[in-house]
Amino acid sequence: MPLIVLKSCGVKSFKVEGRLKDINYVKNVVAYYNDLLNKYAQRTSSGKIFLDFEPDTDKTFNRGYTDYFLNGREQCFNFLSPKSRGQKLGKVKRICHNYFEIDADLNPQDGLCFIKDGEMSGFLVNKVEGNRIYPNKMDGIKTGTLLYRNFDSKFEKQLENSKTVRKIGVKFIFNGKILTAIDEDNNKAEIIIPKGEEPKKMKENIISQLQKTGESDYYTQSVDINNAEITFLPISKINEIRRDILSLLNEERLRNFKRLEQKPICYTTFPKQEIDYLANVFNNDAKEFYKNCNCEITQPALECSDKTPSGIELMRTKHCLKFAAGLCGQACKKLYLADVKGKKYPLKFDCKNCEMVVLNP
Repeated sequence: MPLIVLKSCGVKSFKVEGRLKDINYVKNVVAYYNDLLNKYAQRTSSGKIFLDFEPDTDKTFNRGYTDYFLNGREQCFNFLSPKSRGQKLGKVKRICHNYFEIDADLNPQDGLCFIKDGEMSGFLVNKVEGNRIYPNKMDGIKTGTLLYRNFDSKFEKQLENSKTVRKIGVKFIFNGKILTAIDEDNNKAEIIIPKGEEPKKMKENIISQLQKTGESDYYTQSVDINNAEITFLPISKINEIRRDILSLLNEERLRNFKRLEQKPICYTTFPKQEIDYLANVFNNDAKEFYKNCNCEITQPALECSDKTPSGIELMRTKHCLKFAAGLCGQACKKLYLADVKGKKYPLKFDCKNCEMVVLNP
């Protein structure tokens, strides 16, 4: 698993992509990585995430997944379609006039797709009866067709209605006349319980109400009642006490909070004594950083110039299109990348280092 590999290399934080993605994508992917971090890493922040859905990255937008170059050179591209392929379901078992059969748990309005003649085709599910699926069109669907679900209507509704929250664990201790709340960071708040009448089943009522933290920032880990002087209290009064002690605990957390400040940076020596535009230095802060690393910037980023010289190297990458097309070691015509305006960028191949270079026209 890439996350475990990166963690073993000393990586302390992870960036989850979210640009041009909708809120459901972000909810699902962040929740998925949150579960992984809880499983394989020690968290530095307080609290616990309460999810009301099961994160699954196969159900979110994807064109297939790759470990990129963590495990050598593997396929890290998909030339088939820019559209989402989604979750692999299985093969069609039987075809009838207006429906087909497949062993998969599907719902009306799910979006399904399949590969036909090297291209992606898709359709919507109109109706589901057991393993019988009635699509809005049957074009191209055959027995043995491998289907994917690229829109899970039920899962999308779960994400839209999700009330995921993060709460801080708190333990309640009732001893004598004093109710104490201690959070997971050992912040403490106390309240003296007022006198009342002779109790009837008050212990059970107190435990029950203290376990209901509602929309507060806390969740109850335990309630311990030891030698408490329990008197009768209305449910409303117990709830008021719970709200008051959690409010006091919030104030105590704020008083004890210590803001972490950036430690002085220990600069290391850059592998090169000087570097040109390839360092992509655009501002003085970046330039100062390289200077502190004993490296001189001889040329700023290309964005600083109105005109980029022809033939200059714009990008060097291990993701090689010649490799992707199965043309390694073969002579071929000049290859280009074209942008949305039709501008062509020549490609150069450094086969010795197994890298591709994009040049300015």
